[in-house]
Amino acid sequence: MTIFISNLKRIFKSKTNIFFMVILPVVLIIFMISINSGGRRFSLGIVDYDNTSFTEILAKEIGKDSKINYLKQKDIDKSLVNFQNDYIIEIPKGFTKEVINGHDKKIKGYEIDGINASSALKFNIENFISTSKDIGKCVKGNKKLFYNALEKYRDGILDVSLENMDKSPTSKNNIEFCVGILIFNMIMLGINMAPIIIKDKISRVYYRIFVSPIKPQNYTLQNLMSFFVVLIIQIIILLTFIVAILNISIPNLKSIFLMFLIFGVFVVSYSLFISNISDNSRTVSIISRGTAIPMAMLGGCFWPVEIMPSVLQQVSKFIPVTWMMEAINKLLYNNSLLSVLKEISIIVLFSIVFLLLASWRKKDIVNL
Repeated sequence: MTIFISNLKRIFKSKTNIFFMVILPVVLIIFMISINSGGRRFSLGIVDYDNTSFTEILAKEIGKDSKINYLKQKDIDKSLVNFQNDYIIEIPKGFTKEVINGHDKKIKGYEIDGINASSALKFNIENFISTSKDIGKCVKGNKKLFYNALEKYRDGILDVSLENMDKSPTSKNNIEFCVGILIFNMIMLGINMAPIIIKDKISRVYYRIFVSPIKPQNYTLQNLMSFFVVLIIQIIILLTFIVAILNISIPNLKSIFLMFLIFGVFVVSYSLFISNISDNSRTVSIISRGTAIPMAMLGGCFWPVEIMPSVLQQVSKFIPVTWMMEAINKLLYNNSLLSVLKEISIIVLFSIVFLLLASWRKKDIVNL
């Protein structure tokens, strides 16, 4: 384990590594939290073609925890794209009559895929409408009894509220931003560890290893392990900072932590690949600027993928960061790891590809 221990010492001696490991992400997270310290209410857009007392009650009920905006049908797309509303419902004519009679009549919902605030809004809306239909079935279409029962239900029983995922006033958007910052800095830290192997190349240590009793696979494994341990430390420090210091409650934390470990394997494999195609630290720096930031931007670390042009959205599907962000977004709503098997498989596939490319490069050097 000589190489493993030596690498850890060299990594933690570097001020740049410490910067990307802890300082930069903490500063960015605190800055983002501070400028959004007032929190953010969910926003629901309503296109109401029914205009009845029931639809007014529905709006008031959801409006207890959300901002309500009345729209016209033509404004739906613009409102979603500009993030003026998290979710929009279109209430058809005759909807109230069907509810009072206990019948099923669907309302249309509009959202941007991947914007998870809509899930909380949909839950409350569906819960209220479902309860209202049950009341309608009981009163058998009696309008007066329906509204009396609905009023009693609202006053006494209905106690469902929309809550952000944190204990502080910080909005859910800040949680996603924290996750994005952690992912970005994992990539930057991984790339910044690549010069360790570059220095081994320059000092000829890299080449002597391949003619020494130490097998190339052992050298690669110890590099991988040392890089991975550093990433684990970074993940633990930053998640602890977010939860314990900033007092932000992250749902499904264990699954999210495991997801970060899986992504950490990709970061390490990518770092090893870069170190093996680079001849000096300058090349690593160029690759870092040319890949890390674009990956983070296209992958949704700094903003939702959905706001990008359709061409860039298609390109983002070939970037592992995109699948990592999608997996995290699902897990934030308490989905299990089974629900993100697709995302996990894609990230693992990327990891295998880069590890194979890194191994191929080493074999090529040995043959020389």
